[in-house]
Amino acid sequence: MRVFPVLKPASWQGLTYGARAHVWIGTPQAPEVVVAYGCYDGGFASYITNETPAYNDPDVLVREAFDNLKAHEVALQVVGTGADRVVIAAGPFAAEQVLSERHVLAIQECLEATDIVVSIPRRDALLACPAEASEQLRRTVTGLHREAWEGRSQPGDQVLDGLIVFSAGLKVDVLPMGERAATAVGAPSRWGAWPTVQ
Repeated sequence: MRVFPVLKPASWQGLTYGARAHVWIGTPQAPEVVVAYGCYDGGFASYITNETPAYNDPDVLVREAFDNLKAHEVALQVVGTGADRVVIAAGPFAAEQVLSERHVLAIQECLEATDIVVSIPRRDALLACPAEASEQLRRTVTGLHREAWEGRSQPGDQVLDGLIVFSAGLKVDVLPMGERAATAVGAPSRWGAWPTVQ
């Protein structure tokens, strides 16, 4: 049995039962997405809590989990050609690919783009496209995101109703969708307009 990082929304009930986690998107005062840790043997057996004796040292837990993720291969499917291509991944740890710089760089290589936008509406679904995508592709991506978020096409835990921008393998921005987009304030993103499909 191996331990892996697991993406969860900040509303995940496991947090109230002492599951170990740290904020990945948001702030400690207003978290949106957290990284928890689960023991995996083809299906999650349990989540690591503050009472799990095998992982008293948080540095050991984080290092082991992220090493396991880095070594875990998820099949990436490239759909389309040229500037209109997208990358799709599905199944266990599809969304968690965004936690590994190595895996994000592989997605960027598939898209032949340094800056990419990634949708991870649910844990078992990932969709990525170039940040400089055409308006038509942006509408397609946000439409597919909405379908998966609302559960019409994908099972699994919800993660984020938003799009994440990566540059050179690193997370650099989050573009809110749905209700979050309607209440967002501040300057427009430098990544341009993305349909919110509320």
